[in-house]
Amino acid sequence: MERKVVESFIQRKSHNQIAKALGISKKRIKAIRTKAQKYGYVDTEALTSLPPFPETLFPDDELDKIFPPSESEAILLKQKSYIEDRFTAGWSPITVYEEMPLKTSLASFYRFLKKYKLNEGERNRCRMKVVSEIIHKPGEALLLDWGLLRHVHDPVSNKKRSVWFLAGVLGHSRYMAVRLVWSNSVEETMAAIESIFNELGGVPLRITSDNPKCFATTASKYEAILNPAMERFASYYGVILECLPPYDPEKKEKSKDSFRI
Repeated sequence: MERKVVESFIQRKSHNQIAKALGISKKRIKAIRTKAQKYGYVDTEALTSLPPFPETLFPDDELDKIFPPSESEAILLKQKSYIEDRFTAGWSPITVYEEMPLKTSLASFYRFLKKYKLNEGERNRCRMKVVSEIIHKPGEALLLDWGLLRHVHDPVSNKKRSVWFLAGVLGHSRYMAVRLVWSNSVEETMAAIESIFNELGGVPLRITSDNPKCFATTASKYEAILNPAMERFASYYGVILECLPPYDPEKKEKSKDSFRI
């Protein structure tokens, strides 16, 4: 923010223009101008060049003395060591926020992390995460997923309806078969899967999917409760139904360490 204000002064913009453009008070703008004059960034014949971004313009933190931390920031500063320890232990930002003894808003928490650069290690850890290569044998898995295609006018009901697509991808060859459906109801899903089987000329060892109600009545990290109708459908075709644990999208195509039901 300080850099934008100083750059605006260099462009000879007025206090009113800066306040309107950046949404900050004139009092803070005047304080920043005073600091900029001290460091020779404005109002001098021999102007000092601004340090390259993202270096700070005012390293002595005098602005923080003029404008003390907000109430939320003050609460978080008391827990700074707590937050740092949890990041060192490998906690995710949302877990740290949920377990903090003193609460602020989530937005204030993330602003605090950004200001004090507390979550850089977490970001680096995520970037370094290695996802194993996914390999399927021929006929091993059919990967199913739904997606919203578009909204259309149904001439039968004379109402606006959503058209969905059910995409089935063979894990080994990556061959894709797509069916358009009105919903992911049990009846439409079974009819679409049966149509895909006919196109493929056979059935895979297993069907891998997320946890829509047509597949699982209750999602679970360990063992989902299957929809009885879909379970009978799978039994008829001799296919294993595989419902993935919630919030694990990386296991969508994993042939190992997944949960068979």
